[in-house]
Amino acid sequence: MLINDEDDPKSITKPKLDLSGADASRVSVWSLKLNDIALSIPGNLAPLAARMREKEARLLVLDPLFSFLDRNVDAYKDHIVRQALAPLEQIARDNHAAAVIVRHLNKREGASAMNRGGGSIAFSALARVVWTATADPAQDDTYHLTQTKNSWARRKDSIQYRINEAIYQFPDGATDEMPFAVWDGFGQLTSDAVLNVEAVDKAPLSIAVDFLRAQLQTCEGAVSIGRLRADARDAGIKWAYCEQARNVLGLVAMRGADGYEWVEPLGAQELMMGSELVVREDS
Repeated sequence: MLINDEDDPKSITKPKLDLSGADASRVSVWSLKLNDIALSIPGNLAPLAARMREKEARLLVLDPLFSFLDRNVDAYKDHIVRQALAPLEQIARDNHAAAVIVRHLNKREGASAMNRGGGSIAFSALARVVWTATADPAQDDTYHLTQTKNSWARRKDSIQYRINEAIYQFPDGATDEMPFAVWDGFGQLTSDAVLNVEAVDKAPLSIAVDFLRAQLQTCEGAVSIGRLRADARDAGIKWAYCEQARNVLGLVAMRGADGYEWVEPLGAQELMMGSELVVREDS
C-alpha cells in the first residue's frame, strides 16, 4: 500500500510503476488528494488499519511521513515521536507487514548520516533498517541507495541507480515523457561517504559527542541512559565513547521517571563554535 501526499496517482505514480516494470495490480495507491478520508498519525489511523486488512497489504509506504503527522506532534522531540509512531507500528505488526517511511534530509551538512534525517533521531532509532538515497557528489546523473543502519544483519551493499525518461501512453491516448529509476548494480559505498560527511574522518570520541548533542537536543536536555544505550548501539557507537562524551559535555547523572538520565548541568550554557564546545557559567 502506497500512501502519498505529493504525487498524483494517475498522472505520476501509475506511469512510474509501469515504466519500472512493477505489477501495478498489486499496488494499492491511497492519495490524500483523491480521498475524502483524512489520515493522521496518531490521531486517525482507523481508516489505515481497515484498508490494510481489506487489501491484505504486506508492505506499507508513507511518503513523506511528515505530511501525515498530527499538527500537535513535535517531530523534533524524541519521546513524542516514539509515542506518535507506536500505533502505526502496531498496525504493521497486526497485519504482518513491513512499514517504510520516507523523510527528507535536513540541512545539517557535515553531520553523520544517522543525524541527517529530518526531525528527531528517534525516527532512525526506531527503524530497524535505514537507507539513504542521494545524488553522487562526483558524478552527474548518478544516484546511490546506501544502508545507513541495519539492526538485523550486516549492512548491505550500496545500490547505484540513474533516472531515465521514456514516452508513456495514458489510457485516454495522451502521451508524455515520464521519469523512472534504472538500477545499475551494487557497490561498497557508505551513507557518510556519499553525503561527503566530514565525520567519516573524525575520531570516535568526536562522533560520540555529536551523537550525544543530538540526543540532548531532541530530549530537551535530559536523555534516558537506557534509551541512549540502545540508540548508540543502533548507530554503531561504542558505549565507552558515550561515557567519555558525557564527561566532555559535563553531563550529570540523575534519577528520572524512566530510570537514570544524563542531564545538562544547571547554570551552564552550551555554545556551539565549529567543532568546539564552549561552556559559559552564568554568574
